[in-house]
Amino acid sequence: FCKILFDDADGNNTSYTSVCAQLIRFDVLCDLFQNCKVIKTWYVGNEDYNQHSGITNQWIAKLYKMLDAVNGVHDSKLSRIVINNNHRRVQPIVSASDIDGICASKFMGKGWQITHNECSEDMDEIILNKTIVWNDICIESFDMQKSCYLVRTDVLAQRNILMSYKDFRNIFEEISKKLSHSISVEKADIKELKKMFPSKVIFKKQNDEKVMKMRQEKLNEYFAKLIEFANHHSQMTVKMGINATLTHYLVK
Repeated sequence: FCKILFDDADGNNTSYTSVCAQLIRFDVLCDLFQNCKVIKTWYVGNEDYNQHSGITNQWIAKLYKMLDAVNGVHDSKLSRIVINNNHRRVQPIVSASDIDGICASKFMGKGWQITHNECSEDMDEIILNKTIVWNDICIESFDMQKSCYLVRTDVLAQRNILMSYKDFRNIFEEISKKLSHSISVEKADIKELKKMFPSKVIFKKQNDEKVMKMRQEKLNEYFAKLIEFANHHSQMTVKMGINATLTHYLVK
């Protein structure tokens, strides 16, 4: 069982007694337990023997390669991996700069957001959250009686979503706030996106068919432009932030 669940940093099977450099086979676990949503692990260093926890840059690189197999388990509900690195100040220690500067964009490319939290002087937390990249959001129709819009997406292809103008407004305001706080986003780009969103002032008085039709057209233009902007932006954190906001409101 240990030979199945553990790999060392060089990719070879290892025994349970070889504590350093063990990499848990997250792909095997999510295949065995497909309803599992979160996997939490602990790695511990030993200061008495000057033995590090096993979490190194090489270990992170191996984890990155393993994500292809994790993503290949299509029926898995795994969405979060928490790695407690109780390094006890024994070097080497993977730092926040190692994660943010080298790994973040690569992991995002495989659909996972990796972050580093310093819990104490002796322990850090490395967290992987599965992200969703939205490539198509279309407001197909609207319901006059309910004052809602029917939304189709590429991510949730099997079902449509009912959303109100207020829901769209919340998405717009949160994304605008994130972009305005990002130094890598030009003010002209933010202004252009804001222009495309249907104005709250214009449409605040009524929800007749003409107004809802105008909103539908404007919303489709806005989401098309937003997705194009996110996909072509050079900073992965900008794309990550936009997709995270869309996921929060569209996946209910």
